[in-house]
Amino acid sequence: MGSSSRDREVDVGGTQRWHTRDVLQRSLKVRGCVACAAVNWFEWKSIHSFLYEGMMFPDVRDRFLRSGGFCLRHFTIAAQIEIESWRAGGVGMAILCQDLINGERKLLRRENTVNNKKAEIEGLPGANCMFCCEKADKERILLEVLEEVRDEEPFRRAIEGQALCIRHARIALSLWSNFAARQWLVVQVEKKIEAADGDLGEFIRKHDYRYRDEDSARDRTVIDKARELILGNN
Repeated sequence: MGSSSRDREVDVGGTQRWHTRDVLQRSLKVRGCVACAAVNWFEWKSIHSFLYEGMMFPDVRDRFLRSGGFCLRHFTIAAQIEIESWRAGGVGMAILCQDLINGERKLLRRENTVNNKKAEIEGLPGANCMFCCEKADKERILLEVLEEVRDEEPFRRAIEGQALCIRHARIALSLWSNFAARQWLVVQVEKKIEAADGDLGEFIRKHDYRYRDEDSARDRTVIDKARELILGNN
């Protein structure tokens, strides 16, 4: 949980890349952006590990508290993991919340300055969520490995069939060194954009008063699909 950037670089050069490739391969079975599916798996494992044992180590617990705790997304995931994985009735999350709110009470009192001066905010709850920072590292590693394996049949077929979400495609473009690979990726994502643009246009047309008698029930998922294309599933 508290590894340095130097440690991460060493890991990435060997076993971690093979592990990342394995996670990417298993993520091919999930519908949608393969990078999203892999990131979601890493997020779940990381938070599960934190709740299972990480939070019991003082340095890890202190890092969590100093970061302001979970963001809303990771708070929701953590609460769900604890409910699904243990029979403790959420006591682990209760302990973390108690620590967090007492820490915030101290900050509130400190920021309640005298002489009507405005408070200098040190950091809002969840703003520096350590799992968000970890997620950014994982995304970078996943997309770097994806460039290496993109020509392997299962990965190429998956990206050509489902493409990456726009968010992960743009991150990939900033990381991939192979110009031909970047061009190929843009072509795949643009196919999805073109299809989504047509579906959204048709959905909008059917909400014009002149065409409201047309059945648009089958089109009601287009906004969810557009959101998934733009932002992915994490």
